[in-house]
Amino acid sequence: MLSKTDLSLLERVRKSPILPMLADCTVDSLCQLGAQQGIDFATALLYDRVCHSKRHGPFIRQLQGLASSATPLPRLDATLVIVPGAFHEQFPQSGANGRIVREQATRFGCRVQMIPLPNLGSLGR
Repeated sequence: MLSKTDLSLLERVRKSPILPMLADCTVDSLCQLGAQQGIDFATALLYDRVCHSKRHGPFIRQLQGLASSATPLPRLDATLVIVPGAFHEQFPQSGANGRIVREQATRFGCRVQMIPLPNLGSLGR
């Protein structure tokens, strides 16, 4: 469930003429936007542009329809491997622990494996 603050941010982004197409969202343009408007705005704008793109939008809407449907979800014979982000133990609310992704994968019957890393670990040895 999104907070009022999140919903307000997404509404501001949706109405913004800045970087109107996903193709406009280059690394440089998003970095500049983040410096000007803040990382939350830049991230929300990228999310909005992906969701409304011709290439990715239909698939995202299909997934959203599945989530709101009473029809049982399809079972996927897959294993999802999650690499936790920095400070995933101290700040689980950040999402760096992959909790939301794990929960959704489980809804589809996927096996989930978490790579055991310390908070600031690396994949290298």
